[in-house]
Amino acid sequence: MKSISVSLSGNRGNVKSILRSTPSVVGGLLAIGCLVSGCQKPVPPPPPPTRATNPMDNTPFIMSGVRSPQFFAAADVQLPDDLVVIGVQVGEQPRAYLQKAMSQLNSHVVNGEFEGVPVSVTYCDRTDCVRVFTRQGGGPLIDLQTGGFSTDEMLVRLDGVMYPQSSRELPLQELKHVQTTWGQWQLQYPATTIYLGEFEEKYRRDPTLTKPTGVPPASPPSATPATSD
Repeated sequence: MKSISVSLSGNRGNVKSILRSTPSVVGGLLAIGCLVSGCQKPVPPPPPPTRATNPMDNTPFIMSGVRSPQFFAAADVQLPDDLVVIGVQVGEQPRAYLQKAMSQLNSHVVNGEFEGVPVSVTYCDRTDCVRVFTRQGGGPLIDLQTGGFSTDEMLVRLDGVMYPQSSRELPLQELKHVQTTWGQWQLQYPATTIYLGEFEEKYRRDPTLTKPTGVPPASPPSATPATSD
């Protein structure tokens, strides 16, 4: 804004006239100044801080599933009745999978078989998602792998292709399953067997017993860095 100077020399009437008009001039300039400042958009507030991200988020990481898992008769284990299990039945054969035994990166996928029928159980502890698959026509074990975590859900890898765990594009047949407690499952299926994974020594009645006969030892899963196909 330009400063307004008033000369005291000359006609006093003119001075008074200028002084009388000065407030309106100044007021007009102030009004223009307010108008200009009002046209400017206010500075937006800074965005809220974002949560820390997990380095494994949106990171493909291929790891083989557990192969040929060990199962134990209900009479040979001692589990609290309130532990959550994943129950699957193929034909007349019921099996339970201890859910917390599938909560680690190397145990999210368990590939086994029910009397020659290949069955793969997948569990994501972040989303509490369970899906169970088989292959039409039977055949060897399904080579289903953990593929990391992306877009808020676990990835699985089959034949070199990545799929979200919830994908309906997986070229496998889905089997029914239930998430229930060990007590409820055992009550309904007394002849069930159960997969204990890393909790075998904790929940077996006698950990010194030999492995069940006729069941090959489980192959340890191996990790492989993801590569673009």
